[in-house]
Amino acid sequence: MQTSNDEIISYLDKLEQSALFLLSGANNSPIPGDTAYQKELFLIANYDEELNSVADFQAYNFGPFSEPGETAMENLIAYGLAEKIEQKYLLTQRGKEIVEMLKKEITDIDLDEIEDVKIFLNDMTHDERILFTYILHPDYTSESKIREKVLAKRIPLSISLYKKGKVGLEMASHLAGISMENLLDKMRVKRAPA
Repeated sequence: MQTSNDEIISYLDKLEQSALFLLSGANNSPIPGDTAYQKELFLIANYDEELNSVADFQAYNFGPFSEPGETAMENLIAYGLAEKIEQKYLLTQRGKEIVEMLKKEITDIDLDEIEDVKIFLNDMTHDERILFTYILHPDYTSESKIREKVLAKRIPLSISLYKKGKVGLEMASHLAGISMENLLDKMRVKRAPA
C-alpha cells in the first residue's frame, strides 16, 4: 500500500523540506550532482540558523559537506520524491505534488532565497562553484583535496564568473585575489589580438 502524500509530508523534517524546495527551484531544473547540491544547501543554510544547525556542515574533500544533508536527499529518493539520473538530482512528479502541498503549509522556509541560490549556483561550472565557496568560506577548505588545483585557476575562474554576470567586478577581484585594476588588465590582455 502506497503512503499518502499527507503521511509523507508528516515525515519530512526541515532539512528534507529545504532539499525538496531546492530541487523545485528554477522551474524544477536538475541539480548537477553531489557537489552542487552540497554547495547550494550550504548557502541556503547560511541564511537560516536552525537549518544550519541541523545540517551541521563540516570541512570535507570538496569544501563544506553535510552528512545530514546527504541523508536528506537519500530519504527524498527513498520516498519517491526525487531521483538521481546520470549524477543529476531531479524532482519526481510526486515530489512536485508534495512541494505544492508544502508551499501552502510551510512558513519558516524562505522560498525566494532558495530560488535565488539555485539560480545563482546551478549553472556554474564545478570549479567556479568550488572557488566561490572556498574564497567566501575558507574555514571549510582545511580538508579539501582540490583546494590548490582550484586556487591555481582562480583568475580565469573569476573572469568567467564576471563575464557570466554572476559576480560584479569587486567580487571577481576578491575571488581572483588581485586588485580590480589588475583583473581588468588581465581581461584586456585576453582580448588583445595575437
